[in-house]
Formats: sequence, structure tokens, C-alpha cells
Amino acid sequence: MKQTAVEFLLNLVVGEDEQGKDVRVKDTLSKSEIEQAKAMDKERMIAFGYRCIGEVDSELGDLIYKKVPEEIYNETFKSE
Repeated sequence: MKQTAVEFLLNLVVGEDEQGKDVRVKDTLSKSEIEQAKAMDKERMIAFGYRCIGEVDSELGDLIYKKVPEEIYNETFKSE
């Protein structure tokens, strides 16, 4: 099952005890875990962008993209 970046990070930090109550299992996240969450979020934003930034050509009915979603992501968030 797919999960959001936030769910991914929460699953690393929070678990459940025998009674089903949330307990903290980890106090810190590694840089690689945070980078993985950022990559998941970027993937989601880019995929969503393909559905949002297009424009339909009135004559042909084709979807025309003004910019590539990854380009918009990089302009907005200045990928490191």
C-alpha cells in the first residue's frame, strides 16, 4: 500500500504498545530517512502536477503542457 511522506516518517517514529496506544519508538530520524520522505513528496507533487498544469487545445482536444511538472517543482523548491 502506498503511503504519504508524513505517514512514512510517523511509522518510523511512532509505534503501538500492547494496548494499541501510540508510543514513541525512535527519537531521531536519519538523514537518509528524511531524504527518502522528501523524494516521496517530490514524486507526489510531480505526479499531481501532470494532472493540474495542462491545458486542452480547443481544436485538437489534446492536452498541452506549458511546463514540465519537475521543472516547476525545481523552480519552486530549488532542489539541492
